[in-house]
Amino acid sequence: MFSSNNGNNIGGGLKALLNAFKEGLENDDGRQFATVMSINHPYSKHFWDIKYISLDPPFDVICFEHVQCCNAILKKDYETAFQHQSKVVQLFTKMFGTQKEDNWGLPLMSVIIKELYFLGLKAGANHGENIATKLDICANHGENIATKLDICA
Repeated sequence: MFSSNNGNNIGGGLKALLNAFKEGLENDDGRQFATVMSINHPYSKHFWDIKYISLDPPFDVICFEHVQCCNAILKKDYETAFQHQSKVVQLFTKMFGTQKEDNWGLPLMSVIIKELYFLGLKAGANHGENIATKLDICANHGENIATKLDICA
């Protein structure tokens, strides 16, 4: 389950979000899981005040980082959102490397990489930074994933 910062279990929408995460994972449905993990999903438009998500590792941390990313987007803190999304990509890449025979995660990989790129552009533009730095981070993640794909092929 989810736990809020005040220690209470949260019902309603948050339980539905957890169920959506679990359903995509239990059904090995990469498209469904990718849809829920998108920053454009309706669940992403709500602020979730949580400390952890109880799912099997590494999905507990992947989903938690996704929720934190969405919270940062709602606050228009794109730098923090980029950092959380970067963690999502790192964790997914590490997990994906262990999935030699199973490609259910390809739709998720597509979504999280595209959204990392988008957040890199937003973070760089909002902070007046050199966008190239953010795009270099995206490229490094892309290279790591390409290496994992080579191993799987």
